[in-house]
Amino acid sequence: MGLVSGHVATLVHTLVELYTRPSTKQEMVVCFDEKTNLQPRPRLAPTLPTRAGSPTRLEHEYKRAGVLYLFAAFDTRTGKVYARTEMRKRQVEFIAFLSQLEQELPISPDKSNCSVGFF
Repeated sequence: MGLVSGHVATLVHTLVELYTRPSTKQEMVVCFDEKTNLQPRPRLAPTLPTRAGSPTRLEHEYKRAGVLYLFAAFDTRTGKVYARTEMRKRQVEFIAFLSQLEQELPISPDKSNCSVGFF
């Protein structure tokens, strides 16, 4: 198998199969990821409207507003994105996002056939 171990190859095969096979009506696949160190930078002056024959001009100075962390999940069936931003990235914030997902995801009250997998 070369550089890829058998375990990694199995995980990749499982993920590819999960994303490419038709899902049943009861199934839901949600992809989760995080983006760290987002720096929202509001400009100090408003962007002026573009005039005919001139490019749009943007203010080059901005105000530093700290760093945000984005937690996001994507429902592959519907295209809906579930997101949450936090000032810090710790276990507490991650669990809060999972709790938010639990509240927002349309899971039936009977969770007997519900399974969660992390890859």
